[in-house]
Amino acid sequence: MERTETQTKIERCALRLVAAWLAAISVSAAAAGGEQTGGSLVAVAVLTLVFFALFTTAAWRIKSERLDAFLFAAAAIVTSFIHVAKIRDIYFCFAVILCLVIAGWILFARGRLPAAEPRLGARAATIWVAALAVALFLFIAVLTSLRYLQYYSPNFDFGIFSNMFHHMREDLSQTVSCERDAVISHFNVHISPIYYLFLPFYALIPSPVTLLVLQAAVVAGGVVPLCLLAKRRGLKPLFVALLATAYLAYPAFTGGCFYDLHENKFLPVLILSAVCCYESKRFPLMYLFAALTLFVKEDAPVYMAVFGLYLLLGRREYKHGTALFLLSVAYFLFALTMLEQFGLGAMTWRYDNISDSGLIGIFKTLFTDPMRVLAQCLTAEKLVFVLQMLLPLLFLPLLTTRPTRFILLIPFVLVNLMTNYQYQYSVHYQYTYGSGALLFYAAVLNLSDISERTGYRLLCGAALASTLLFTSVNLSRTSLIGSYAASRDTRAAIADALASIPDDASVAADTFFVAHIARRDLIFEYPSKNETEYIVLDLRFIAPEKARQTIRTVEDGGYTLVTKTDGAVAVLKLAEGEEVR
Repeated sequence: MERTETQTKIERCALRLVAAWLAAISVSAAAAGGEQTGGSLVAVAVLTLVFFALFTTAAWRIKSERLDAFLFAAAAIVTSFIHVAKIRDIYFCFAVILCLVIAGWILFARGRLPAAEPRLGARAATIWVAALAVALFLFIAVLTSLRYLQYYSPNFDFGIFSNMFHHMREDLSQTVSCERDAVISHFNVHISPIYYLFLPFYALIPSPVTLLVLQAAVVAGGVVPLCLLAKRRGLKPLFVALLATAYLAYPAFTGGCFYDLHENKFLPVLILSAVCCYESKRFPLMYLFAALTLFVKEDAPVYMAVFGLYLLLGRREYKHGTALFLLSVAYFLFALTMLEQFGLGAMTWRYDNISDSGLIGIFKTLFTDPMRVLAQCLTAEKLVFVLQMLLPLLFLPLLTTRPTRFILLIPFVLVNLMTNYQYQYSVHYQYTYGSGALLFYAAVLNLSDISERTGYRLLCGAALASTLLFTSVNLSRTSLIGSYAASRDTRAAIADALASIPDDASVAADTFFVAHIARRDLIFEYPSKNETEYIVLDLRFIAPEKARQTIRTVEDGGYTLVTKTDGAVAVLKLAEGEEVR
């Protein structure tokens, strides 16, 4: 007994010393300027002794055997966030998460941290989730708007939608001139009627910023059906709050917002709403949200077809599972037929690494050469992507003994891993929203089968991992705040130059200017095969001599210089007597 007490004291003292050291390097890293993280040996040593003395004093006054473990955990988490924010290396972030998870699991196993979860009332959980949702909404809305206002949002993919919404407001058509350098309907490229849900708000405030704010609300709003789903599956308020934290910090749902506007951002809120309505047995609403999901994009039926297949095979929901599956497949085939017959065709070339013979060839390869498909799914870049998608959930979607639940992972493999189109396996673009929503659904299902003790530990780790990855992937976006103030003169010069162009004039503009002058019938990205009345050049990212050469080239084509600000913008007009051809 005496030996055990001695060992306990030594262990507590060791934890206290490590906690003091971690606190010391946290202060040292925070005090270092810029991306610097280190401090002097003397400073770190002195700070370690100071913190050790403070922690020892606290231990004398607070008679708790778990105090040292709490101090260690707190210091480890704080220093992790500080260093991840400064170093911004994804592999470093992975390593930090691994270390924290191992340390946390050991502390839980040895009884140094409480095995039972603390109590959290439903009201407190609701307040916590609401506060985080508002914070995420503001983070996305403000920073993406600042990105646009600083002329950093390119034509692909914001200028095209700014022009499209101008036409939608005018005549309800999805006409756009800057998507394929010709006047076409966006339906020729993607079948996305879901955008009409934004139209009433845009009609009231016709600004590209309106679209970015609405998108932020849609992304943050997905936490509502997730929480209702988790509650329906019997998760406690604390578990719901931790799961919501993982969702709201999920890098795959935030990173893509900084590549501007996309219809895919509707997928989490719609898919999770359909799922929640199924779990609540509100079938008419389930079909409504399923239909809205189909209207997001021509490939969105994949998610509802997989959900229907899971209901059919995993839940033995023969009626609704079959209906969802068949309706989704039918709409998918209809959408592809429309694109092939009247549009620019389906983008099956993104799977040329599997087969260059279209959908039939892809299914043939899956059947005849599955190992080749597996090899395509497990490249080095895709393994990093897999960790970015699953670590924030601490691999909960995989922790099941029910094989039918792996059906929910089909879109993750099909949409994100099988392709050789690099944007589809990146958390910085728009292709993760549908598969991510189904990963969260799988996580909720698996949590409801896991013991509360294990579920609590996993969710603590998931919330921590997700917020750390959010810090690594997205925190650097806050630099847009400082750059907005610093770019005031440049922004003013560009705004004045763009304001000089008549609203009814045809324009060809460099990519970062298109969205700002897209409220017109004819706007093209420069260079364009179309001759226009005005050409707008972005001079911010090219050398002065190159800028002069570019202006001379445009002038040789029959244009005269209207206005120019060095290092910012040049506007040229088709010379008098010349006609737009």
